[in-house]
Amino acid sequence: MRLSRKSVALSTLSLALLLGGCGTLTHPQFGVADIPSRGLAADLLAYWNFNATARDGTVPDRSGHGFNLTLFNGASLAPGGILGRALRLDNPAGAFTPSSSQQYAGRTVNDTAFDLLGTPFSIQVWVNFADPAGADPGGREQTLIEKFFGTGGPGWTLTTPPFAGGLQYYDNGFALNAAASYGTGIWHQVVAVGTGTTLTLYKDGSAIATIPAPVNFPPASPLPLLIGRRNAFDPRSFPVNGLMDEIAVWTRALSATEVSTLFNGGQGRPVTPAEPSSSGD
Repeated sequence: MRLSRKSVALSTLSLALLLGGCGTLTHPQFGVADIPSRGLAADLLAYWNFNATARDGTVPDRSGHGFNLTLFNGASLAPGGILGRALRLDNPAGAFTPSSSQQYAGRTVNDTAFDLLGTPFSIQVWVNFADPAGADPGGREQTLIEKFFGTGGPGWTLTTPPFAGGLQYYDNGFALNAAASYGTGIWHQVVAVGTGTTLTLYKDGSAIATIPAPVNFPPASPLPLLIGRRNAFDPRSFPVNGLMDEIAVWTRALSATEVSTLFNGGQGRPVTPAEPSSSGD
């Protein structure tokens, strides 16, 4: 009997559940990373692995909470992700493209869950820049993910401003900056973790900056969550040119060990068992 890739993936998920998250299983499609225990998915708010689109063309939220992403202005899924496919954004530096035509992904409604007010949180993004970013020579700011309004808030943003050293988490006037360079054509993991008493930025599995800080505080942005650019009320837009993958948001603080586990020596690791890589399978 010949099983489809979807059947194999579902069978693997069933086995993982029976094991109760103990041990590891070889990923049925990619074969480069084990499926993690369910501990990594605890308090997972949203997770996009960009391996497939739903029938309506949105990118499914693999957390099961229904926060599917809309692809704007020709943004697409492409091979070459850290695991399977990735979000592809073509916004090259130096090419004049009105902000209304720039490629990005995002929610179409204001989900207050992503305000992350008064709760520990973690945000992971994998990014592969096609243009210099952050502290790279000639680097420009490229906004990874945000729920933010205008040029200064309210809300939070995770972005790569050269003036701030190359990586910044900003929330309502409070900023944590870190020195970070990226190169082009190279996959990097970026993680922001707020525990309630400290805020830490990680790059490629290691902490690069930490300070005493509260969790996000009011007021919140009235705009939807965006991936790959700044909101439309900031004319600079700061669009990403390149690939993005394995984006996840938790309502808890990941430990340093968990961040390192997700980095997996640069190979990446799915937060939950991954689905087949195309919607037609």
